[in-house]
Amino acid sequence: MPSSSPLGNSPALTQSGTIAFPGYHTVDLSSAVELTEGKYLSVIVKMYGIDYIPVERKISNYSDNVSIETGSFFSYNGDNWTIGAKLSTGCNACIKAFTVTNNTITAPKITTSYLPDGLLNKTYSQTITASGGSITWSITSGNLPDGLKFDSTGTISGTPTKKGEFEFTIKAANSKGNDSAAFKITINEKSTFNKTSFSSYVGSTFTETLSLSGGETATWKANDTMPAGLKLAKTGIITGKPTKEGTFTISFTATTSDSEITEDVIFTINAKLVKPTISTSSLKNGTVGDEYEASIIVKGTDPISITSEGIPDGLTIDGTYIHGTPAKAGTYPIKISAANTATELAGGTPVTKNIKLVIKDHAP
Repeated sequence: MPSSSPLGNSPALTQSGTIAFPGYHTVDLSSAVELTEGKYLSVIVKMYGIDYIPVERKISNYSDNVSIETGSFFSYNGDNWTIGAKLSTGCNACIKAFTVTNNTITAPKITTSYLPDGLLNKTYSQTITASGGSITWSITSGNLPDGLKFDSTGTISGTPTKKGEFEFTIKAANSKGNDSAAFKITINEKSTFNKTSFSSYVGSTFTETLSLSGGETATWKANDTMPAGLKLAKTGIITGKPTKEGTFTISFTATTSDSEITEDVIFTINAKLVKPTISTSSLKNGTVGDEYEASIIVKGTDPISITSEGIPDGLTIDGTYIHGTPAKAGTYPIKISAANTATELAGGTPVTKNIKLVIKDHAP
């Protein structure tokens, strides 16, 4: 505990406000301050607009026991501090700091995986995020683009003054551990299209948005005929349901407040999606101890994922192929489930079917 002043290193948190009336007041902090066992904590209140220190004096049957605790200080200028006990006898200037146990802080994990490109001489701002709580951020290697800075909140901001590719490593740390991740920011002289290829299926709902690498707002137009069934809004949103299979190269122009960017975009429209159908209803019989193999017939748009339940002991299924040596006699209702992109787009429920397999004992 300090003996001459409550001041230490730079403040962990600074907060201001206005108190409209006298009395006791509770101030909730705008963000948590993590405390480390064994470290000294000071809470300093600076008052504006008055030239005195408000205190509470003893009032009979109300505040008979007021006193100033050891470790309290006061100052009229913020530089020269006096031990609080010398303020006055029989009075109290009370500040209480309430702490809570926080078991939610965990070792950090950086959750941002990508930083968008920026434009030369255009404002840039992106925030790196991480789980864990009470994060201290730092750049441990590499360099940000010229003109950008990295602050204590994990935000990269500024106006790039040099084009090129810039690679760097960011570290997130707290009392539980740390995590690092490598990033790259490319500063371009002018914007480019963020995405220049799309794929879909005949008859499937299509929604995609054209956008620029610099993040500018643009008015979009197609310089060629759009693929059948699709339409473009001026905002860059493409919607519809393709009606014709094929590969289509379409030229688009994005007009911003100070430039025009034209690029080609490729649309690959695949054949109409077909949900899986399982045509097999029963399998040939097997015999305990004899080698067994059979196939299940499944049709639909590839790739098709097959799962099963109820396969007899000794048999395995690889895709649609059942094989092995049965170990136990019985009648087995095998449940086969088949899924593909069509079932996924329709809500994710696979196509299922129960198929009977009879395993017999050897004849005596």
